[in-house]
Amino acid sequence: MQKKQINSAVILCKNGLGHTARTGLILNEWLKRDNKISLTVICSKEQELFLKKWNNSSFLRKNTRVKWKEFDTLIDFKFFAGKVLSVGEIIEKFKNLKLENYDLVISDNLVEPLFYNKNTVIIGSFLWHDIYRDYKSWKDYHKKCEDIIYSIKPNFIVNKYFFMPVFKNYKNIHKVGFLPFIKRINGKRGNNILLQAGNTSQSDDFIKDFVKQISKYNNNNKINLLLDKRFKFKDKSNFIRYVDFEKMRIRFKDIFLTILRPGMGSITNNVNSLTPMLLFKLNDSEIKHNLKKCLELGIGKRFNFFTLKKILQRGNESEDLSPMRKNMEKLDINGLDESLVAIKKVLKVFNLRG
Repeated sequence: MQKKQINSAVILCKNGLGHTARTGLILNEWLKRDNKISLTVICSKEQELFLKKWNNSSFLRKNTRVKWKEFDTLIDFKFFAGKVLSVGEIIEKFKNLKLENYDLVISDNLVEPLFYNKNTVIIGSFLWHDIYRDYKSWKDYHKKCEDIIYSIKPNFIVNKYFFMPVFKNYKNIHKVGFLPFIKRINGKRGNNILLQAGNTSQSDDFIKDFVKQISKYNNNNKINLLLDKRFKFKDKSNFIRYVDFEKMRIRFKDIFLTILRPGMGSITNNVNSLTPMLLFKLNDSEIKHNLKKCLELGIGKRFNFFTLKKILQRGNESEDLSPMRKNMEKLDINGLDESLVAIKKVLKVFNLRG
């Protein structure tokens, strides 16, 4: 039976700002276009505050069709890696959300809601149970998640360029382009390099070593290195300027190169703004996969100081940058519209809309 008003729960993964921004952008536009949905956004208090301040989620603020429910979805690798898990420790924590009472559940990267509501759509190009599949302590959890996926055959919305190999084993995959977090930037760029590590501590060691090394370089071109304000380093080279990543206050028109850990949120911003990338790798299967895909698409290069030194000598005019920008221009950036088309199709499948 089709319903006039659809009551939806949305679960936001807490592991990094990109998760919050991606799903928040989709929800914001969905609310604009469909006045017959109501949302309960399930997330941490920090995520709620971010979405209520972020320019791209203005329609979520004080909307009478939106409720907020505080819940911690953090998947803590450091805690779990050395511990034998019981399935209940992760999956059972979702029980109190009473997801069975909703017409539809949208989950960011997390499979657990499937155990409580089969009308669950999963957004994201990787899944947490798959990321840590090789750890013995995750064995039972991994199997349980895989079993529920093969049983229910849920719908997934993934980035068409960066979805992880595991999705090739599943059905009902909706492939979409990049989400338009920021507008495309053409023309003259500023004289800044952005060091972007994501809202995670994984990259801290790389950043500390990088700052030590970069201080040895001659800064004749007066190039600034923009770094998250949570870091504070003694900088004799006069390279570093601090910016507020948490509030997404980054002016990409002032940036001609980004050095980054290739998480999806960071990649999306740089593709949208046509900002070339130097990529550093971490011991994380998602990051390794994303780095490989960036190289294949020709939108980024592996980070090394030799390449950086070459670019610093010519700045924005470096011949290393133009091919990356041209390859970025070829990519699909209509992911927001495509995601909403996918959700519309799913509503028909679930018989919630005609």
